[in-house]
Amino acid sequence: MNGKIAVDSVLRMENLQEDFAELRRTLGLPSRELPCRNWKFHWHYSYYYVESTKRLVENSYAKDIESFGYRFDSRGGNFRWFVPERLAVLITSVPSSLVQAR
Repeated sequence: MNGKIAVDSVLRMENLQEDFAELRRTLGLPSRELPCRNWKFHWHYSYYYVESTKRLVENSYAKDIESFGYRFDSRGGNFRWFVPERLAVLITSVPSSLVQAR
């Protein structure tokens, strides 16, 4: 409505567990962890983007990117795996032979 978000709260996928917990606290509900289903290992999203796909997403979702303060991360040398937090897996450097193989 008039360019404003018409909801009281937005839960972000990248912080879903924390945002869900905060929403439950706000609503006065008991704490409960969301179940983790249908997950798999992924490279950081920037690994999958080339300039043309980045521009396509920027153009298609410009309003969301601006409204929620998103930005595109570059493909640096430090790739991270996206996995459930409970596994606590973090790779801070990948051997150059793996990076060049893609």
